[in-house]
Amino acid sequence: MTKTVVEGKLSGAEIIKSDENSWLVTTGGFSTLHFDNGRLSFADRTWHSKDKDTVDALHRAVTYFNSDGHSLCTVFADTVPDPENSFERVWIRCGSKSILVVKSTIQGRTFEQVDEHLGVLEQGSK
Repeated sequence: MTKTVVEGKLSGAEIIKSDENSWLVTTGGFSTLHFDNGRLSFADRTWHSKDKDTVDALHRAVTYFNSDGHSLCTVFADTVPDPENSFERVWIRCGSKSILVVKSTIQGRTFEQVDEHLGVLEQGSK
């Protein structure tokens, strides 16, 4: 999808362009968009739920994936090494789409989040 098409679909949304290829959409939460050669190569969004219920958010994300035809997926878990913080992740990859469930402990506070990704953001991308 080209930048022009993406901008048309996001008409009325607040878009912060950190550069021509990296955008942050702040309407209704935060989403990251990244472009390579003028075409959308990565997008993400967070699945929010009432009362910060991670299981509810995960259920809604997987239900959406299933309704979109994604059911043959690879599931794996990893931990991001960090001496001061903790990042436990579960990935559900279905072709070019994925769901990422993260439990982060930062400065003693724990956060849980469910994100949906389209594409892969390459290392070194903003």
